[in-house]
Amino acid sequence: MRSLARLCVTAAWLSLAGVADAEAPAPAAAVEVSIAPRFEAELKNTYGADQGEVLKRAITDALASRLATRARAVRVEVVLEWAKPTHPTPLQLEREPGLDFLRSISPGGADLRATLHGADGRELGQVSYSYYAPDLHLASRAGEAWADARVSIGRFADAVARKLSSSG
Repeated sequence: MRSLARLCVTAAWLSLAGVADAEAPAPAAAVEVSIAPRFEAELKNTYGADQGEVLKRAITDALASRLATRARAVRVEVVLEWAKPTHPTPLQLEREPGLDFLRSISPGGADLRATLHGADGRELGQVSYSYYAPDLHLASRAGEAWADARVSIGRFADAVARKLSSSG
C-alpha cells in the first residue's frame, strides 16, 4: 500500500506543479501474489517465514512500477514458484554463525509465473520467467539477501508489461 500511496502523492504533486497531463490517471493494476506451497515450506524451514513477505513486496513493487502507465485496468495473479538468496537471510545467519552477510555469496534467483486478466475477467495470457545467476562471477553484488531474485523479479515484471502491451 505504501507504494500506491507514494505513487498517488507523486502524481498529485506533479499535477499541482503543472507537469502531469490533463488526462485522468490510468486505472491501477491489481496484483495478487502467492507463494507455491513447496517454496512456502522451504521459506519456513530454511530462509525464514518472514522472507516471503520481503519477496512478495519486491514483486508487487516491481509490477506496480512497470504497470503504472497502463491505459486499462488489469488483474495480475502471480505465483512465486521458487527463489534462492544471493546472501544469507537473517534466519540462516542465526543458525550458522560462520556465515558472513556480505562475504557469503551464492548464485541466487527466482522462478515466477503470472496469469493476466482484463477488467472483464477475461484471461489475457500467461507469463513465466526464471533467472538464476549462472555462477558467482555473475551473481549480483548488491548487499541484499535476495539480490539475484530481485533481478529475476524485475525482468519478470518487464515481461508482464510486454505481454499486456501486446494483448491489446
